[in-house]
Amino acid sequence: MPQEIALHGVIVPSLLALAAAAVMLFVPMRGRGALVLRARAALAAVAIAFALSFRARQGWNWPIASKWEWFAPAIAAISLVGILAPAGFTREARWIVGAAMALVAGAVMAWSLALPGFDSWSWRLAIGAATTVLALVLLGAMRAPIAALLGASASLGGLALVVIASAFEKLTTITACVGATLLGATLLVALANRRRSARSSPRSAPNARAQSSAARTAPDSIVRNAGMLDAPIERLPAPALASVIAALIVGATAIGASYAHDDFPRWPWLVALLAPIAMLPALAVPSRRLRGAIMILLAALVALGNAGLVLAPLIRRGDFPPA
Repeated sequence: MPQEIALHGVIVPSLLALAAAAVMLFVPMRGRGALVLRARAALAAVAIAFALSFRARQGWNWPIASKWEWFAPAIAAISLVGILAPAGFTREARWIVGAAMALVAGAVMAWSLALPGFDSWSWRLAIGAATTVLALVLLGAMRAPIAALLGASASLGGLALVVIASAFEKLTTITACVGATLLGATLLVALANRRRSARSSPRSAPNARAQSSAARTAPDSIVRNAGMLDAPIERLPAPALASVIAALIVGATAIGASYAHDDFPRWPWLVALLAPIAMLPALAVPSRRLRGAIMILLAALVALGNAGLVLAPLIRRGDFPPA
């Protein structure tokens, strides 16, 4: 039944993953270890949700029987590398770690996904290259980190609808679960950011010297009075998240295209990859808050518009939503 599939494949894994992220973000902890742990809350939530949803819908089998099941160990390996990698607390470190993570993610995906019809090394290298490029694109988009993650959530949601149109129900469930979890984890990070900013901002400044001192010692995000579409880097390990999200999007797209029935069109898979890339033009908008809103809208427009075009014929025939 669809209700049971949604419960066990999407809702329960997502709630458990978000509960783990909430503990990492909001339970009082001190020291650099606590900072590092909090920085990985969103990444941990996405990895946990993927693992639980995959277990509920496909199971963890060894030896692996179906080629697409290599998607699970690939994401597990990339997530583990991301958790162990430096968080990238400075802009320079973020790009160095991000480039390394993007290359690792691309190599893992190229090695793992030898899919039906895409099992030649040229196709596998293309999958790896697409993962690396998309990881770097997402890393660049994380100049507005909360907006970039919300845009990535919309991209995964639209991709899940394209996958269900191709009749791959298990992959649909897993992709939808990851997208919903990323959305929830992003909102948790934004809430933690606002709470931290409120606690760190000086409530009163008796003189100009005190105000100047507070401005020098406060994090940049607090000095700029960042809103919900921005988050301090210590709450968000952008390099690891970018690579894991890129691997999830490229992997789900490649698997969906590989296992789709013969008369399913090819263009929706390409457009699904373009959805997160659509955020990049918004980076040229000078207003930070407007830039974040446009980023989300562009990604959602491409992802959901793409899904709508694919689902429209099914809706007209009465084949969607499934009974």
